[in-house]
Amino acid sequence: MPHTLRTPRLILRERTVRDAPKLHRAVGRYEVLKMTATWPWPASETYFRERLAAAPTQAGAKRGFALVSAEDGSAPVVGDVGGGFSLDDGRFRIGYMLSPAWAGRGLATEALRAVCRHFFRTVRLRMIWGECYIDNPASARVMLKAGFNYVGPAPPLWSAARGRAVPGERFVLRRERYAG
Repeated sequence: MPHTLRTPRLILRERTVRDAPKLHRAVGRYEVLKMTATWPWPASETYFRERLAAAPTQAGAKRGFALVSAEDGSAPVVGDVGGGFSLDDGRFRIGYMLSPAWAGRGLATEALRAVCRHFFRTVRLRMIWGECYIDNPASARVMLKAGFNYVGPAPPLWSAARGRAVPGERFVLRRERYAG
């Protein structure tokens, strides 16, 4: 069953292949994709379409939400947030990306809080992990504002867009601490 989450300024709905062109326009640039682990550079609209078509959506697996502005009458897709279990260590990890045109407004924090609340309710997690590169302090601030605790340095994290591992930081949000 598809989920739609609402916040004061966003509609978060399960992403579909139809979101590919809008998501590509919003985040399909190097400055955004280099801050993700798995999105390559360059990433064409066709790649976005194929990736969204291949993404499983069942609870407990990778699930992603398109961030749609509820403030803008044209309702643009402004980013993406999602989570899933890491095959490497079995931890539930969260990731997000936001169009630079919409950055600095607290939308990523708003979306992250809503999605974490949703995952705690529907997947019954004990904790959610997040990681970011040390050259992305904005992402670290988003996680801290959303209630995550800093755990410490991470081993170098892979960046497909950069084609190399980059030093990173780890954060965790525990169910018992999360007040939503």
